Amino acid sequence: MEKKYVIPATTMITAIVLFIALFVSNLVMHSQQFITISRIASFLIAGLTVYSGYVCRKVGGPKAGNMARFIFLIVYGALAFWQIGTLSSVIFLVMALIPLLLFFAGELKTE
Repeated sequence: MEKKYVIPATTMITAIVLFIALFVSNLVMHSQQFITISRIASFLIAGLTVYSGYVCRKVGGPKAGNMARFIFLIVYGALAFWQIGTLSSVIFLVMALIPLLLFFAGELKTE
């Protein structure tokens, strides 16, 4: 892997690991306080995924990576709706629009 793709790959892998941890821990603990923590964690996970896509495009990565991130966020939203709650699902689905816009956007200027 090229050096410039380390940060996008690391943030994407971190988001995947955090989502798996959130999903599994939600199966075990299902209290009102944990649902509030889940909403905050959902925003963090979606933010990491979007940041990963933005940085990847900024360093000249392929556009298809943002389509993959869009699909990941849609899957996260579906699983969140099923297990965590509607608000977490809405967070993922709204944040999924950003990688989709980056996919259709032109080249990002590097500085």
